Amino acid sequence: MEQRLDRASSAVMELAAALDKYAGAQEAIAELDKYYGSEEWRQDFADDEAGLLPADLKRGVLSEDAVWNLLADSRELITRMQEIVAKGKKKVNMAIFVSGGGTNCENLIRYFKNSPRYATTLVVSNKADAYALVRAERLGVPTAVVSKAELNTPEILMPLLQQHSIDFIVLAGFLPLVPNFLIDAYPRRIVNLHPALLPKYGGKGMWGHHVHEAVKAAGETETGMTVHYVTPVCDAGEIIAQFRVSLSPDDSADDIAEKEHVLEMEHFPQVVEQVLNETFPI
Repeated sequence: MEQRLDRASSAVMELAAALDKYAGAQEAIAELDKYYGSEEWRQDFADDEAGLLPADLKRGVLSEDAVWNLLADSRELITRMQEIVAKGKKKVNMAIFVSGGGTNCENLIRYFKNSPRYATTLVVSNKADAYALVRAERLGVPTAVVSKAELNTPEILMPLLQQHSIDFIVLAGFLPLVPNFLIDAYPRRIVNLHPALLPKYGGKGMWGHHVHEAVKAAGETETGMTVHYVTPVCDAGEIIAQFRVSLSPDDSADDIAEKEHVLEMEHFPQVVEQVLNETFPI
Protein backbone atom coordinates (compact mmCIF):
# COMPACT_ATOMS: atom_id res chain seq x y z
CA MET A 1 0.00 0.00 0.00
CA GLU A 2 2.85 2.41 0.77
CA GLN A 3 4.19 1.78 -2.69
CA ARG A 4 0.83 2.62 -4.22
CA LEU A 5 0.57 5.76 -2.09
CA ASP A 6 4.06 6.72 -3.25
CA ARG A 7 2.97 6.30 -6.86
CA ALA A 8 -0.17 8.35 -6.25
CA SER A 9 1.83 11.06 -4.50
CA SER A 10 4.26 11.19 -7.39
CA ALA A 11 1.39 11.40 -9.85
CA VAL A 12 -0.18 14.26 -7.91
CA MET A 13 3.07 16.21 -7.92
CA GLU A 14 3.47 15.64 -11.64
CA LEU A 15 -0.10 16.75 -12.18
CA ALA A 16 0.42 19.94 -10.20
CA ALA A 17 3.54 20.72 -12.21
CA ALA A 18 1.70 20.04 -15.44
CA LEU A 19 -1.05 22.48 -14.51
CA ASP A 20 1.59 25.24 -14.41
CA LYS A 21 3.75 24.08 -17.31
CA TYR A 22 1.06 22.73 -19.67
CA ALA A 23 3.33 19.75 -20.30
CA GLY A 24 3.96 16.26 -19.00
CA ALA A 25 0.31 15.80 -18.10
CA GLN A 26 -0.58 12.58 -19.85
CA GLU A 27 1.38 10.18 -17.64
CA ALA A 28 0.23 11.91 -14.46
CA ILE A 29 -3.39 11.72 -15.54
CA ALA A 30 -3.13 8.05 -16.46
CA GLU A 31 -1.43 7.05 -13.19
CA LEU A 32 -3.84 8.98 -10.99
CA ASP A 33 -6.86 7.70 -12.87
CA LYS A 34 -5.58 4.12 -12.77
CA TYR A 35 -4.92 4.20 -9.04
CA TYR A 36 -8.11 5.86 -7.83
CA GLY A 37 -10.27 3.97 -10.31
CA SER A 38 -8.88 0.59 -9.32
CA GLU A 39 -10.57 -2.22 -7.46
CA GLU A 40 -7.59 -2.25 -5.10
CA TRP A 41 -8.48 1.20 -3.83
CA ARG A 42 -12.06 0.18 -3.03
CA GLN A 43 -10.94 -3.00 -1.31
CA ASP A 44 -8.30 -1.18 0.74
CA PHE A 45 -10.88 1.00 2.43
CA ALA A 46 -14.09 -1.06 2.21
CA ASP A 47 -13.86 -2.11 5.85
CA ASP A 48 -13.05 1.35 7.15
CA GLU A 49 -16.48 2.40 8.40
CA ALA A 50 -15.16 5.55 10.03
CA GLY A 51 -13.79 6.82 6.72
CA LEU A 52 -10.23 7.03 8.05
CA LEU A 53 -7.09 5.40 6.76
CA PRO A 54 -6.04 2.18 8.53
CA ALA A 55 -3.43 2.84 11.22
CA ASP A 56 -0.66 1.07 9.31
CA LEU A 57 -1.07 3.52 6.45
CA LYS A 58 -0.70 6.66 8.51
CA ARG A 59 3.04 6.57 8.01
CA GLY A 60 2.42 6.91 4.24
CA VAL A 61 3.56 9.91 2.27
CA LEU A 62 0.04 11.33 2.04
CA SER A 63 -2.05 12.46 4.99
CA GLU A 64 -5.50 10.99 5.59
CA ASP A 65 -7.23 14.18 4.55
CA ALA A 66 -5.07 14.52 1.47
CA VAL A 67 -5.87 11.00 0.30
CA TRP A 68 -9.60 11.44 0.73
CA ASN A 69 -9.54 14.85 -0.90
CA LEU A 70 -7.66 13.41 -3.84
CA LEU A 71 -10.17 10.62 -4.14
CA ALA A 72 -12.97 13.17 -4.33
CA ASP A 73 -11.15 15.58 -6.61
CA SER A 74 -9.19 13.28 -8.91
CA ARG A 75 -11.92 13.01 -11.54
CA GLU A 76 -12.33 16.77 -11.63
CA LEU A 77 -8.55 17.20 -11.88
CA ILE A 78 -8.32 14.70 -14.68
CA THR A 79 -11.07 16.43 -16.66
CA ARG A 80 -9.48 19.82 -16.11
CA MET A 81 -6.06 18.56 -17.12
CA GLN A 82 -7.44 16.99 -20.29
CA GLU A 83 -9.04 20.31 -21.18
CA ILE A 84 -5.76 22.15 -20.63
CA VAL A 85 -3.79 19.69 -22.70
CA ALA A 86 -6.42 19.83 -25.45
CA LYS A 87 -6.13 23.62 -25.61
CA GLY A 88 -2.47 23.25 -26.46
CA LYS A 89 -3.26 20.97 -29.39
CA LYS A 90 -4.85 21.55 -32.76
CA LYS A 91 -8.51 20.62 -32.79
CA VAL A 92 -9.59 17.57 -34.74
CA ASN A 93 -11.63 18.81 -37.68
CA MET A 94 -14.61 16.79 -38.82
CA ALA A 95 -16.57 16.85 -42.08
CA ILE A 96 -20.14 15.58 -42.28
CA PHE A 97 -21.36 14.16 -45.60
CA VAL A 98 -25.12 14.33 -46.12
CA SER A 99 -27.79 13.94 -48.79
CA GLY A 100 -31.04 14.85 -47.06
CA GLY A 101 -32.74 16.83 -44.33
CA GLY A 102 -29.83 16.79 -41.94
CA THR A 103 -31.35 16.17 -38.50
CA ASN A 104 -28.35 14.03 -37.58
CA CYS A 105 -26.03 16.58 -39.13
CA GLU A 106 -27.46 19.35 -36.97
CA ASN A 107 -27.40 17.10 -33.92
CA LEU A 108 -23.70 16.43 -34.44
CA ILE A 109 -22.85 20.08 -35.02
CA ARG A 110 -24.62 21.13 -31.84
CA TYR A 111 -23.12 18.27 -29.83
CA PHE A 112 -19.54 19.22 -30.71
CA LYS A 113 -20.08 22.99 -30.79
CA ASN A 114 -18.32 23.66 -27.48
CA SER A 115 -15.92 20.72 -27.55
CA PRO A 116 -12.33 21.65 -26.65
CA ARG A 117 -11.05 18.89 -28.92
CA TYR A 118 -13.35 18.45 -31.91
CA ALA A 119 -14.92 20.80 -34.43
CA THR A 120 -17.29 20.41 -37.36
CA THR A 121 -15.62 22.51 -40.04
CA LEU A 122 -17.35 21.36 -43.22
CA VAL A 123 -20.64 19.86 -44.40
CA VAL A 124 -20.58 18.25 -47.83
CA SER A 125 -23.63 17.22 -49.85
CA ASN A 126 -24.22 15.67 -53.25
CA LYS A 127 -27.52 17.55 -53.48
CA ALA A 128 -27.72 21.33 -53.75
CA ASP A 129 -31.23 21.35 -52.29
CA ALA A 130 -30.41 19.21 -49.25
CA TYR A 131 -31.90 20.96 -46.21
CA ALA A 132 -28.87 19.80 -44.23
CA LEU A 133 -26.93 22.61 -45.94
CA VAL A 134 -29.37 25.18 -44.57
CA ARG A 135 -29.05 23.73 -41.08
CA ALA A 136 -25.25 23.84 -41.26
CA GLU A 137 -25.13 27.41 -42.58
CA ARG A 138 -27.46 28.59 -39.82
CA LEU A 139 -25.01 27.14 -37.31
CA GLY A 140 -22.04 28.81 -38.97
CA VAL A 141 -20.50 25.72 -40.55
CA PRO A 142 -19.09 26.04 -44.11
CA THR A 143 -20.81 23.91 -46.75
CA ALA A 144 -19.98 22.52 -50.18
CA VAL A 145 -21.94 20.75 -52.90
CA VAL A 146 -20.17 18.11 -54.98
CA SER A 147 -21.60 16.34 -57.99
CA LYS A 148 -21.16 12.60 -58.51
CA ALA A 149 -18.31 13.32 -60.91
CA GLU A 150 -16.63 15.70 -58.46
CA LEU A 151 -17.04 13.20 -55.62
CA ASN A 152 -15.10 10.67 -57.66
CA THR A 153 -12.36 13.06 -58.76
CA PRO A 154 -9.43 13.17 -56.31
CA GLU A 155 -8.15 16.44 -57.78
CA ILE A 156 -11.40 18.12 -56.75
CA LEU A 157 -12.47 16.41 -53.54
CA MET A 158 -9.11 16.14 -51.76
CA PRO A 159 -8.21 19.85 -52.08
CA LEU A 160 -11.64 20.71 -50.67
CA LEU A 161 -11.01 18.57 -47.60
CA GLN A 162 -7.44 19.84 -47.25
CA GLN A 163 -8.67 23.44 -47.43
CA HIS A 164 -10.69 22.77 -44.28
CA SER A 165 -7.98 20.59 -42.66
CA ILE A 166 -10.34 17.63 -42.35
CA ASP A 167 -9.13 14.83 -40.10
CA PHE A 168 -12.26 12.70 -39.84
CA ILE A 169 -15.42 12.12 -41.88
CA VAL A 170 -18.93 11.18 -40.74
CA LEU A 171 -21.54 9.95 -43.20
CA ALA A 172 -24.95 10.97 -41.86
CA GLY A 173 -27.47 9.97 -44.49
CA PHE A 174 -25.05 10.22 -47.41
CA LEU A 175 -26.31 8.11 -50.31
CA PRO A 176 -23.47 7.84 -52.88
CA LEU A 177 -20.77 5.23 -52.48
CA VAL A 178 -17.57 6.69 -51.06
CA PRO A 179 -14.72 6.43 -53.58
CA ASN A 180 -11.80 4.17 -52.77
CA PHE A 181 -9.25 6.98 -52.91
CA LEU A 182 -11.07 8.73 -50.05
CA ILE A 183 -11.17 5.56 -47.95
CA ASP A 184 -7.44 5.11 -48.57
CA ALA A 185 -6.77 8.71 -47.55
CA TYR A 186 -8.79 8.31 -44.32
CA PRO A 187 -8.20 4.75 -43.09
CA ARG A 188 -10.59 3.97 -40.21
CA ARG A 189 -11.42 7.64 -40.12
CA ILE A 190 -14.73 7.47 -41.99
CA VAL A 191 -17.82 6.19 -40.19
CA ASN A 192 -21.35 5.69 -41.43
CA LEU A 193 -24.77 5.61 -39.77
CA HIS A 194 -27.11 2.92 -41.11
CA PRO A 195 -30.79 2.77 -40.05
CA ALA A 196 -30.95 -0.98 -39.44
CA LEU A 197 -29.20 -3.74 -37.55
CA LEU A 198 -26.50 -4.75 -40.00
CA PRO A 199 -25.79 -7.14 -41.61
CA LYS A 200 -29.56 -7.27 -42.08
CA TYR A 201 -31.08 -4.75 -44.49
CA GLY A 202 -27.81 -3.40 -45.80
CA GLY A 203 -26.23 -3.02 -49.20
CA LYS A 204 -27.49 -1.69 -52.52
CA GLY A 205 -30.91 -0.08 -52.35
CA MET A 206 -31.12 -0.26 -48.57
CA TRP A 207 -31.37 3.37 -47.53
CA GLY A 208 -33.94 5.59 -45.85
CA HIS A 209 -37.54 4.46 -46.04
CA HIS A 210 -36.62 1.43 -48.13
CA VAL A 211 -34.97 -0.05 -45.05
CA HIS A 212 -37.97 0.48 -42.80
CA GLU A 213 -40.39 -0.90 -45.38
CA ALA A 214 -38.24 -4.03 -45.66
CA VAL A 215 -38.17 -4.40 -41.86
CA LYS A 216 -41.97 -4.12 -41.79
CA ALA A 217 -42.44 -6.59 -44.65
CA ALA A 218 -40.26 -9.15 -42.88
CA GLY A 219 -42.30 -8.92 -39.67
CA GLU A 220 -39.28 -8.10 -37.53
CA THR A 221 -39.85 -7.75 -33.80
CA GLU A 222 -37.02 -5.24 -33.41
CA THR A 223 -35.00 -2.78 -35.41
CA GLY A 224 -32.16 -0.42 -34.66
CA MET A 225 -29.22 1.63 -35.83
CA THR A 226 -25.66 0.67 -36.71
CA VAL A 227 -22.51 2.77 -36.78
CA HIS A 228 -19.69 1.19 -38.75
CA TYR A 229 -16.39 1.98 -40.43
CA VAL A 230 -16.60 2.63 -44.15
CA THR A 231 -14.92 0.21 -46.54
CA PRO A 232 -15.14 -0.23 -50.33
CA VAL A 233 -18.00 -2.72 -49.84
CA CYS A 234 -21.30 -0.98 -49.08
CA ASP A 235 -22.42 -1.39 -45.44
CA ALA A 236 -19.84 -4.14 -44.85
CA GLY A 237 -17.35 -2.32 -42.63
CA GLU A 238 -16.53 -3.28 -39.05
CA ILE A 239 -19.45 -2.56 -36.74
CA ILE A 240 -18.65 -0.02 -34.04
CA ALA A 241 -21.96 0.12 -32.18
CA GLN A 242 -25.59 -0.95 -32.49
CA PHE A 243 -28.70 0.11 -30.59
CA ARG A 244 -32.06 -1.67 -30.68
CA VAL A 245 -35.73 -0.92 -30.18
CA SER A 246 -38.69 -3.29 -30.01
CA LEU A 247 -41.41 -3.23 -32.63
CA SER A 248 -45.12 -3.94 -32.45
CA PRO A 249 -47.00 -5.85 -35.16
CA ASP A 250 -49.15 -2.72 -35.48
CA ASP A 251 -46.17 -0.47 -36.29
CA SER A 252 -46.22 0.95 -39.80
CA ALA A 253 -43.05 1.65 -41.77
CA ASP A 254 -43.37 5.27 -40.64
CA ASP A 255 -43.63 4.16 -37.01
CA ILE A 256 -40.54 2.01 -37.44
CA ALA A 257 -38.66 4.93 -38.98
CA GLU A 258 -39.64 7.19 -36.08
CA LYS A 259 -38.55 4.68 -33.45
CA GLU A 260 -35.21 4.12 -35.15
CA HIS A 261 -34.65 7.85 -35.58
CA VAL A 262 -35.05 8.38 -31.82
CA LEU A 263 -32.10 6.01 -31.35
CA GLU A 264 -30.02 8.00 -33.81
CA MET A 265 -30.65 11.29 -32.07
CA GLU A 266 -29.84 9.80 -28.68
CA HIS A 267 -26.76 7.74 -29.48
CA PHE A 268 -25.04 8.82 -32.70
CA PRO A 269 -23.07 11.83 -31.38
CA GLN A 270 -21.77 9.85 -28.40
CA VAL A 271 -20.62 7.00 -30.64
CA VAL A 272 -18.83 9.44 -32.94
CA GLU A 273 -17.14 11.02 -29.93
CA GLN A 274 -16.07 7.59 -28.70
CA VAL A 275 -14.46 6.81 -32.06
CA LEU A 276 -12.78 10.21 -32.12
CA ASN A 277 -11.34 9.67 -28.65
CA GLU A 278 -9.95 6.30 -29.70
CA THR A 279 -8.62 7.59 -33.01
CA PHE A 280 -7.10 10.80 -31.64
CA PRO A 281 -6.07 10.06 -28.01
CA ILE A 282 -4.72 12.88 -25.88
